[in-house]
Amino acid sequence: FSFPESTEIKDLLARAEFNQALNEIDSKTKAGEHSAAVELSKRLVDRWQNSDQESDARQAHARSAQAAGVAALAENNSQAAFEHWEAAVKDWNWLLESNPASPGAGQGLCQTHLIRGRAWLEQSSSPLDVALATKGIQEFQRILSIVPGHAEAKLALRDVAQLHAQKTAEAMQLAEAAAGRNRDEWRQLNREVVGHATLALEAFDTPTPLLNYHKAVACTFLGQSHQKDAVENYRVVIEGLQNSQRRDEKFVVDQARYQLAELLAAGSDDLPRNGDEALQLAEAAELFLFQESNRPQADSSKVFLILISAREATAAAYAELGQFDAAIEVTRGSVMEELDPDNPIHREIRRRNSVRLEEFYLKKMPYRLGSG
Repeated sequence: FSFPESTEIKDLLARAEFNQALNEIDSKTKAGEHSAAVELSKRLVDRWQNSDQESDARQAHARSAQAAGVAALAENNSQAAFEHWEAAVKDWNWLLESNPASPGAGQGLCQTHLIRGRAWLEQSSSPLDVALATKGIQEFQRILSIVPGHAEAKLALRDVAQLHAQKTAEAMQLAEAAAGRNRDEWRQLNREVVGHATLALEAFDTPTPLLNYHKAVACTFLGQSHQKDAVENYRVVIEGLQNSQRRDEKFVVDQARYQLAELLAAGSDDLPRNGDEALQLAEAAELFLFQESNRPQADSSKVFLILISAREATAAAYAELGQFDAAIEVTRGSVMEELDPDNPIHREIRRRNSVRLEEFYLKKMPYRLGSG
């Protein structure tokens, strides 16, 4: 004698079968057995597509699409992979909108975003594609908007941030070595600095003003089309580090001040130039450097070169304000007279200032970056 199975018992058995199938698909996917995972997914869809519960059919479709995407990527068919993952995301979102407590939907959506984010990053790595890498970062950030403490997403973002911070430093060193040797290589390396710094800043969850400074400097070197970005990042640096007590960070802020000053005084026509702010920033930079030059432990040659650049920014600010006599006086001033004609770096500074003096200030014209 046996009792007939109740509807409730049948539903429980069906649910157990459903969950077991989902677990098997996940196991096959993680093991790299993509064909087996896709086959199991198809069976799951066939089994549940006519279910009275649309949520079951949707979840089956979502799992199937997720597995099919992983399989497609393994076969180097990235277009098909992203199409499958997009279909999975739509199903997961439908489930969550229908029932925010839908079993497994939030986890499934996060898993799809995680898989897709890693795929975007892989696609963007060589050569560097900032737009694609940003998509990858945004996938991880979406996960954290769903589950704020999601461990895998936080770890993925941390790894991306640290990787691109390191790549920023490496590209900067290579750019410094290429300066004056190969202009095309130098420009390309500065573009890489901007790209890697942009991604690191996007991925970090805390302010990192030093990365903003590296990006700003590279943007300055890249010329007019990047000057707005440079201005924005110099401002972030000054705001973020202006109260720092560390001497190295004080130097960074000081350099950001005079570099921002020069952009505000002599930047391209599409920049909102501001001679008054430029003069204030440049003079603040000079004051720090004069104080630093009197410190016994100071690197006098380094301080001197930075001071020259700050003085150039001051002169450009005066010229932007129409105070050309002051600009001429600064350019001809005592600091400039200390330049050594036998030093190649000093000779280049002399040449640069001669152009500014003779082609602009003596002709009552404000200087513009890129004019010599």
